Amino acid sequence: MKKELFTLKGVITALFVAAFFVVAGSSFGAIKADAAVSFRTRTNADSWKTPFDNTKDVLFIKSGVYNSNAVQIKLSDTKDRTINVYACPRNLKYKRTYYKKNTEDETYVLRFSFFTTKKNQFFDFKFRVDGTIYKLRVFAGTTDPVKEAKFGKTVLSNRSGELGASDCVTELKKETLSVKMNSDFALVSIERGAYKNSEDSYLTFKKIKNRSKLSLSDIAPENSKTVDSDESIYEDSMIAPTVIRINYRIKKTGTTAYYDYYINRLVSSDN
Repeated sequence: MKKELFTLKGVITALFVAAFFVVAGSSFGAIKADAAVSFRTRTNADSWKTPFDNTKDVLFIKSGVYNSNAVQIKLSDTKDRTINVYACPRNLKYKRTYYKKNTEDETYVLRFSFFTTKKNQFFDFKFRVDGTIYKLRVFAGTTDPVKEAKFGKTVLSNRSGELGASDCVTELKKETLSVKMNSDFALVSIERGAYKNSEDSYLTFKKIKNRSKLSLSDIAPENSKTVDSDESIYEDSMIAPTVIRINYRIKKTGTTAYYDYYINRLVSSDN
């Protein structure tokens, strides 16, 4: 199956870029009219929370682990082309890991990674843009929110090539979904995200119960067809994604967030 997964990797990447990066972040906290600063944060290795309100939301990072590209900051209509870090606690290490200018609309996108060994602690990461100071509140937890999520007998994972990651394809159709949270987090709800029809450009989410049967979607966007596959089994085939969204609450803060898994079902065009 490794060859087939490699053949489809580009298709799946394009599909999820279209699905999860189409919505632009909203502006928060800007006081000056000429400074628009928007935030997005990762919910796992493949998807971003949009929008992220830095006046209300808390960025969750895992203690003792290098949290790569944890937050994305977009600058629009600003004189400053980057952010100037105003204050960062001694025990929170940060690094700018991405910087790109969009020449069409003169916007700048930056991503930052964080690391700390402190446990169950808040940090305030502050920076200045066009003379205005913005604050990003960070919470370092000791464990991942989700202790275990299983689809049937398979434990879901966001590691590349494993069920639950965006580059994995399966022929499964329906299994029981069960979710267990770690002790610092409370499960709020579980949602199933899928396309209603092949012309849709966005996913529709519907709440489902924990430990209940989950049917995978058989609807894929039209642009997910594999046209140049060397394997005849994949000719005229499509990738139908189902997103499992786990909404949770951080007990210590009372704030809520979500974590996504993807299950990509291989379906034929005559389904």
